[in-house]
Amino acid sequence: MELIFDLDNTIINSNAALTFREQRVWKSAYDQIPNFVPFGELIPIIQKLAVSHRVFIVSSSPASYIRRVCEFWQIPYSGIIAYHDTKKHKPHPEPFLTILERFNLSADNCISFGDQESDIVASKAARIISVGCLWGAGDIERLIESGPSYLLNTPGEIFDVISF
Repeated sequence: MELIFDLDNTIINSNAALTFREQRVWKSAYDQIPNFVPFGELIPIIQKLAVSHRVFIVSSSPASYIRRVCEFWQIPYSGIIAYHDTKKHKPHPEPFLTILERFNLSADNCISFGDQESDIVASKAARIISVGCLWGAGDIERLIESGPSYLLNTPGEIFDVISF
């Protein structure tokens, strides 16, 4: 099973940089990375999963930001699709279709994790199993209404949907 994660507010609470990210003031956003807050034991869980599964990140942020966050917080990944890698962005499926193509993945062998309706809609349109991560969701009702394949309340529940 290949694992595809959204980054911001799925893997890590990055609200400390939200205003800077929205304004595209990336230097200031980078300065906030040490102030981000991991969601429970999610990063150690991803580190453990990365031993037997490939982990990918599909994010609406630029690649340089994603790499800096992952490096600082020691989040392993086999590949990323970032904002500038596609013309269309979530909720369009292009970011997920691009990761499938670029890394020769089969949608049937992937599962995606996200905190927003757009993550779920895009993943489903690419025919990838979708998991709604309630721990980082800003709009829980919209996330639930988007109809993910699974809803998780805590990072530890990831093991319930991934087979080793």
